[in-house]
Amino acid sequence: MKRFVPRLGISATDDFVKAYKEILNDRKKSGRNQNDFTEFVLSWLDKLSTPQMKKLNITEDTIMMQTFLMFLVGEDQVAQSLAFLFYQVALNLDIEAKIFAEIDSFLTSHNGKIEWAYLQELTYLKACMNESFRHVSLFIRIERVCIRDWEYDGGALRIKKGMGIMIPIMATHRSQKYYDHPDKFDPDRFMPGRKEKIHPYAFVPFGHGPRACLGMKFTYEVMLLILVYVYRDLHFRCNKETKFSPNVGDNFAEFTDPMMLDLIPRPTRK
Repeated sequence: MKRFVPRLGISATDDFVKAYKEILNDRKKSGRNQNDFTEFVLSWLDKLSTPQMKKLNITEDTIMMQTFLMFLVGEDQVAQSLAFLFYQVALNLDIEAKIFAEIDSFLTSHNGKIEWAYLQELTYLKACMNESFRHVSLFIRIERVCIRDWEYDGGALRIKKGMGIMIPIMATHRSQKYYDHPDKFDPDRFMPGRKEKIHPYAFVPFGHGPRACLGMKFTYEVMLLILVYVYRDLHFRCNKETKFSPNVGDNFAEFTDPMMLDLIPRPTRK
């Protein structure tokens, strides 16, 4: 029997809002402008009384819930994605060997330094991330509301204005129509020469278009940095307590049980 992700209670969101308002107040008092998300939130709050904000019915609660969403997606979802990737690499030592080789080459090329400007050189590591996003879709579906009447293929498909649309990410990512052996963890499918053959709408871990997830770039960059630092010196092994048990909620898949892995020093780099 499947267990479901528990919903966050009112107390959890209230605690978050209370803590974040303290951060906002501290920032205001300090007078610092760090050009970060908190600065955007302060600017939005300053505009609450403007006609545009009132027309859109944006309140302080609206803004606070946006900050909560950014925290949930930017922190929790990154942690979930990393946990699953570490697990899959621990199961597939051939993939681990390729990761080691790429990172060692990267470090040699840059005199042992890990710099943001060069992260995009890590082609295979990014392919591993994409395969992890495909294999376990933490966002189960995309939901949108059609803003105008639309039709496709001469009217074979019609969507009326105001109709709600749900795009099943998890089902698409595991479809044999778009992926050979979809249940296999295979990062090579996202390497140059093969990734171009994937239908652009068959891989949508962050959505598509102007409403795509704001945290997409953040997720890729943070995960790449973490993966390089970890696999430079360490690696993971499964133990008798290791189990893969994501729980399915309304919109998310979550690991509500710990992912138990052994973290051990890497073999000496060549």
